[in-house]
Amino acid sequence: MTYLTNTTAIIAKGLLFLLLLAMASALILIEAPSWRATGLLVIVVWASNRWSFFTTYVLQTYVDPAYRHDGMLSLLCWLLRRRLGGKL
Repeated sequence: MTYLTNTTAIIAKGLLFLLLLAMASALILIEAPSWRATGLLVIVVWASNRWSFFTTYVLQTYVDPAYRHDGMLSLLCWLLRRRLGGKL
């Protein structure tokens, strides 16, 4: 599988993720219209953003410069390799 390199396609993909986020958030708030649900939704979105930053930047900058994030499966494999002492 090759990496996505087309600038237009990358921006379109980002906008589709933003649309998905907006639609899912709206549906959650329609289902449970309360300040509590809104606050929890904001926390989930914020925490997801921080988790993504942690897995893509912090780990490879401060923990293991050889690590390259390529999705959640690569993160799981990296964690298992570290746990097993590089035997994987």
